[in-house]
Amino acid sequence: MRRVSILLALGYLASSALAFAAGNTEPRLVLTIYSNTVDEAPATSCIARSSPRYDDILDCYAAKPVPGSFGFLSVHAGRLDNGFTGIPFGIQASGSAVTFLEFVPCPGFTVVLSQAGMPSAILATSTVGCRQAREAVGYLKYTCQYSSATFFTIVANADLGHYKVINCDYTFDEWTVNNALAQWGGTQTVVCPYLWVPVEATTWGKVKSLYR
Repeated sequence: MRRVSILLALGYLASSALAFAAGNTEPRLVLTIYSNTVDEAPATSCIARSSPRYDDILDCYAAKPVPGSFGFLSVHAGRLDNGFTGIPFGIQASGSAVTFLEFVPCPGFTVVLSQAGMPSAILATSTVGCRQAREAVGYLKYTCQYSSATFFTIVANADLGHYKVINCDYTFDEWTVNNALAQWGGTQTVVCPYLWVPVEATTWGKVKSLYR
């Protein structure tokens, strides 16, 4: 089944248009979490807020308004040198118990069925070529009964045994970093990461050296 999943994923990827091809040096898997008292995901579940200053942090914490609230956990590939076309991953929840309802792919993504099932094994791939960091592959929907804290992290896809970003060369980025942690409810203890690559200070000499 693992081999079938890989072949299906590559089939979806090969059918999409190649906007540009390049790997990513050290992409990072990150999570965002949103809460609602009704079963309706906010727009930011698929497209994260823009970051014109390149230093905005993600929404990796959300309160649980009332018992029975819905949580929407989005999965991104951040700190990209170039784009990405998919992510294999699993999600692990700890702390206060929650109920997993479904995984919803964002527009332009599709999901390859897995043997282990969701949320242990999710493989989401783009059907329209390269994508960027603001775009989530999709979101997992949960419901809760208690306001105390639940923590989510990305773990290896149970079918494939890893969580490597699929880049625009349609190969796995071997140095994918997993610093994905999100908190739903309780007093915030998580530190939210950056989604974009921060602007680094440089000198004119360093800029000129790039053209030598």
